[in-house]
Amino acid sequence: SIAARLTGTGPVGSSAPKSPPGPRWDVDSLSQKSQPWSFDMWSLGSILLEMSLGTPLWLSYKCRVASDQRVPPVAGLGLFAVPGRDPEKILLRQADAVCHKGLAAVLRNGAGVPLDADGGQGLDLLEQMMSWDPMARISPYDALAHPWLKED
Repeated sequence: SIAARLTGTGPVGSSAPKSPPGPRWDVDSLSQKSQPWSFDMWSLGSILLEMSLGTPLWLSYKCRVASDQRVPPVAGLGLFAVPGRDPEKILLRQADAVCHKGLAAVLRNGAGVPLDADGGQGLDLLEQMMSWDPMARISPYDALAHPWLKED
C-alpha cells in the first residue's frame, strides 16, 4: 500500500546510512566536462518539466521529522498530505511519464505549461536544457534568446 511505502514499513524499508555519501567525481574532472552554468540549466529544465507535467517527478517519498523527543519520528508526507491529493494518482502519473506512456506523449497532454504548442519549441528548449552531456546544454544567454521564450 502507499502508506506502507511512505512510512518505511513496506518493501522499500528504511535504514540510516552508516556514513554520509561522498562525492562521485572530483571537482577538477567535473569542471573539465561542464560549463559553470550547465547544472543550473539542468535544474531549470527539471522545473520546466514538472511545470509542464503538472506532477512532481522527483518527489521525496519519505522524510523523517521529530517534533517532540517523547514521540517517535513520523513520516512527513509533503505533497501527499495536501487535502484533495490522491497519492495513488500522483504515483500513476509519475509512472506514466517515465515508464508506461513515455515522456513525450505525457507532455503533449500535460496538465501544466504546454510545451508542444507552437511547433514543439518548448520541447526543443527542454531538450537542450536537459541534454545528458553538460557541455552540450544550452547556455542561459541562448535559452533567453530561444523562440519559445520570445515575446510575440
